[in-house]
Amino acid sequence: MINLKQVKKEIASCKNTQELNALLHAYSHHDVFNPSSSSSSSSTANLKPSYIKKKESEELNQVQAWIQSKRNELSHVQFEFQGEPQPPQFSTPTSTITVAPSFESNGVSVVDTRRELRGDHVHVARFRGSVMHLACKSANLSHGERCIVRVNCSGPVLVQNVARCILVLSCHQARLHHVCDCVVVVLSGKGGIIVENCKRLKVNAGVKVEDFNHPSRDPGFHILSEVEVGVVVALEDVTGVDALCR
Repeated sequence: MINLKQVKKEIASCKNTQELNALLHAYSHHDVFNPSSSSSSSSTANLKPSYIKKKESEELNQVQAWIQSKRNELSHVQFEFQGEPQPPQFSTPTSTITVAPSFESNGVSVVDTRRELRGDHVHVARFRGSVMHLACKSANLSHGERCIVRVNCSGPVLVQNVARCILVLSCHQARLHHVCDCVVVVLSGKGGIIVENCKRLKVNAGVKVEDFNHPSRDPGFHILSEVEVGVVVALEDVTGVDALCR
């Protein structure tokens, strides 16, 4: 079994995202990401008592929470304001992450870049081919394609008209409208996700999903394995989005 204290210590010691990604790669085949694929056969693993399976699942969730927390910490440290914050200019694409204190109500566009967005309410009106980290009280994401989006939000998140994206959410509640071929991992949030006119979604186990179109039945979305969740949480390159969203 994995030494959780050691894993937590190693994650905490990472000084940048490169070190964190290297650590995750080193653990990619370990029980911490794949508790059911140890040295025992799959048939033997299926005979594990339910309390052991529950413990392994809780350990995996704990490690994923540490990883997300460390990513948030590294982003904050790396892109902290020096002096008075200045509003970013979005007219010219850039490969660097920009921190912004607030946004206009008509939203911003994020295309082919990496960007961190901060504010009380974050409205992204268009996003494509990008990696985004959001820290806010509420978020509105619309018209997106082939992106990795990580949201740390104390309130609600609305996602609409989005395809082939990976959404890693920590929020009170998420509402998805016209979202298809996407992977949705909810790390925290008692409200779960509410979906309407959504197709071919992949979600992590244990997340409450309410389908507005069919409130009386399970929407039948694909449930991610613990291994798949680990891969999704660690992914930082948009070139891996298509394979996971298929």
